[in-house]
Amino acid sequence: MPVTPVGDGVQGSPSASPWLGEEQGRNTESVFYITALSPSPRASPQAQSLSLHRVFFRAGALAQLEDQRDEKTTDTISKFQAHCRGYIARQNLKKIKVQELAIRCIQRNVKIYMAVRNWPWFRLVTKVLPLLNVHRTEDELKEKLVEVDQLKAKLDKIEKERNDLRQANNKLETKVADLTSELSDEHSTANSASEMLETETGERMKLEKEMTQLQDQNDGLQQKMRQMEIELTQMRLIKASRIGAVESDEEEDEGEFCYCR
Repeated sequence: MPVTPVGDGVQGSPSASPWLGEEQGRNTESVFYITALSPSPRASPQAQSLSLHRVFFRAGALAQLEDQRDEKTTDTISKFQAHCRGYIARQNLKKIKVQELAIRCIQRNVKIYMAVRNWPWFRLVTKVLPLLNVHRTEDELKEKLVEVDQLKAKLDKIEKERNDLRQANNKLETKVADLTSELSDEHSTANSASEMLETETGERMKLEKEMTQLQDQNDGLQQKMRQMEIELTQMRLIKASRIGAVESDEEEDEGEFCYCR
């Protein structure tokens, strides 16, 4: 069936769009999905038309589809009800079978009891069984008492260990407190020693600086003293040379004076 005449006859149909050719190449799977979801097997080809994105129906087609939907829903509900009834019936049958088995078992036990209730051995057994149960109960009670004693001993041992551990814990806590106090004292002592060391280091650096300055002054004074000694030596030499020249002049003057006389 050609789709174009139906699509052109509906306003807003995708077949009238100018970009339909391009979109058909990209959406080839859309037609397959719409065809799979559409009720085409039930509806006649003259009553429906497919496009890339929509399904168009003629007048009266929707009413027919609604009737088909109601029929399908009714059929589905009927099948579901039948399945539920069958399940309930099977469960009731199982319960009845169990009840019948229980009734037969009770009847068999009653028949056996009616047959053996007057036997002397059966009466003896019915009298002895409670005594055996009493004896068994006494043995179990003794075992339970032994277990209780063992549990008490174990509990006392655990209590003693717990007390020992508590005392050890208290001792350790006291020791930790003492060590913490000693550590804080050591920290304070270390801080004081660090402060004293910093103070002494500052004073030592200051004294070293002063000593360096005094050493420089001493070197300057030593150099000046050596220079003054050199100058003093030179002055002494000059003075001695002058004194020798004066004495030689005096001797010459005395010789001339004697010759003239």
